[in-house]
Amino acid sequence: MSTDGRILGNSPGILELRRTIQRLAPSDLRVLIRGETGSGKELVAQSIHEQGRQARAAFVAVNCAELTPSLAPSTLFGHLRGSYTDARSGRHGVFELADGGSLFFDEIGDLSLEVQGMLLRVLETGQFTPLGGERPSKASFRFVSATHRDLEAMVESGGFRRDLLHRITEAAVLVPALRERGEDIPLLARQFLLEAARANDLEPSTLGEEAVAALSRYSWPGNVRELKNYVRLLAIRHPGQPVCVGLLEADSDSRAGSESETTRILRALKQAGSIGMAARMLGMHRTTLWRKMSVLGLCRPCAGRRQPL
Repeated sequence: MSTDGRILGNSPGILELRRTIQRLAPSDLRVLIRGETGSGKELVAQSIHEQGRQARAAFVAVNCAELTPSLAPSTLFGHLRGSYTDARSGRHGVFELADGGSLFFDEIGDLSLEVQGMLLRVLETGQFTPLGGERPSKASFRFVSATHRDLEAMVESGGFRRDLLHRITEAAVLVPALRERGEDIPLLARQFLLEAARANDLEPSTLGEEAVAALSRYSWPGNVRELKNYVRLLAIRHPGQPVCVGLLEADSDSRAGSESETTRILRALKQAGSIGMAARMLGMHRTTLWRKMSVLGLCRPCAGRRQPL
């Protein structure tokens, strides 16, 4: 995947992915994109939008992990001025913002059952009422969602609505994990080096064959996002230099070898210096990182806030 909107790679999985997008994009089918965290699901959603009939209208992305029951009504439906305390001005909700375009719900499996019900009603009727409003509004948009979760298992355990799953899965797309398309790593790594150099006004670094081989041996549990963030650090730390295996090992503490999740998290926290950047390096949302740190005993309460040990 690339930041300029292209889905890069020549592996069989990526070739099939591009063919699937070309088939689905012209339709109005609601598409569920499945794939691991960091595999490029949002880029696939953008590609569906850009190749579809909604391409000239807005592409609105929603991070479902941040869509709590208390925030959801205003975020989804919008609100009128004075509709609640501190509502000094009106706000358009994402349904209205996406009218005529595409609405993308990223990690839809993170929605609470309450918010799932709100979404289902709009998908069924095409109508919603802004907070403080008296009459329903209408919106027409292409709905695309993504998840790394097993939604069918969540349905069986009561964590996801069966009727909503049916509504959002008129078609499905599977994004392959990076470890399943290792032949694409050289192309991706070199492209990310160039992009990082351009973005930071630096002389591009180069990757030798041995360095590429070392990158290809690593399993990249954070997928393309982890590779991109790691290569970005290489570009910034070693501008204009040929990147060799020695530099890779110095920068990543022998990343090409296997390591525990605890080691990966501690290494990312040390390199990044912040939870947000560490989460991006690891290819996961910051709330997911907090949860993993809590399970692994890597955080503790401090002045009312969780802090890494």
